[in-house]
Amino acid sequence: MWITANAYSECSGRFLHGDTSSMNLQGEYKHEEGDLDAVPIEITYGFSKDGRPDLKQFVISLVMSDSLPVFIQALSGNTSDKNHFREMVKEYGQSLQEKWGEDKIWVWDSAVYSEKNLGEISEDYTWITRVPETLSEAKEVLENSDTEKMHSTALNGYRLFSTEVEYGSVKQRWVVVFSEKAFVRETKTLERKIEKEKEQVEKDVWHFSNQEFHSLEDAQKAAQEMEKGWTYHKISATEVRTKRKKKDGGPGRPRKDEPTLTIYRIKVEFLGDKSVIEKKTLKKGKFIVATNELDSEKLSDEEALTAYKEQQYAERGFRFLKDPFFFANSMFLEE
Repeated sequence: MWITANAYSECSGRFLHGDTSSMNLQGEYKHEEGDLDAVPIEITYGFSKDGRPDLKQFVISLVMSDSLPVFIQALSGNTSDKNHFREMVKEYGQSLQEKWGEDKIWVWDSAVYSEKNLGEISEDYTWITRVPETLSEAKEVLENSDTEKMHSTALNGYRLFSTEVEYGSVKQRWVVVFSEKAFVRETKTLERKIEKEKEQVEKDVWHFSNQEFHSLEDAQKAAQEMEKGWTYHKISATEVRTKRKKKDGGPGRPRKDEPTLTIYRIKVEFLGDKSVIEKKTLKKGKFIVATNELDSEKLSDEEALTAYKEQQYAERGFRFLKDPFFFANSMFLEE
């Protein structure tokens, strides 16, 4: 590949921002058997950050300090962020520290946040990363954090508070962040989801009211199953209706002395599930930035947030590489 496998430059910034991006390629790129040893990376399918899973790709790993690239590496197309940054730091971290200084702090996105990664890098390196909101511990913290009790910052529209936790046997500080802009944006998105589901629920209820059941138990179970498919709504009332039907299924009303079946229908009413909506609303506009630097004198909550927000440095670096005027997005490989 024409991309340098690894390169160094002077690094004056305090934070090192690591990220990856995929570069899409046209063609088959088949390797002859036994030829892989001569190929530094494999061009293959993987998670496409450009939304093109139909194309083969390779991955670029980039580390930025301020607005300057200090490390770049070409990786196989199926490389996972969840493993790459841990492996990169373990392989190059010591030499990079000698080059850049022991006081550098690594900054990554939430893909790095796992017990294995944190356990293997925390003893030797200081880091900042975002905590995935899918973690049960993170969900609990976000739901229980009171926005009114967070302290304001010099960063306009942000409020913070921090707490010490232990995850993956690593003691760390979680900085819970509330963003007013994110809250407005995410709340509007939630409202659209609720309205969209309401339209679907109305259709579900209409179709369900026309279904016939041979027992009340079956009808009630079916109503419960239908409700399980809803996120923001719940059944508020039901009305059971019955009618007699000929046992042989023939047309017309049954005679008094004719064998019949009792048919059940349920009319359902629904409303928004306030407890669910309130719980989800409480998490809107919030996220958690974690660091293994427990001393707030060395790294304040506000500095940790600012460093994470500066992940855009790496994103800008990728935008430059993918800019059509730079021509890096046009790949021509010799066979």
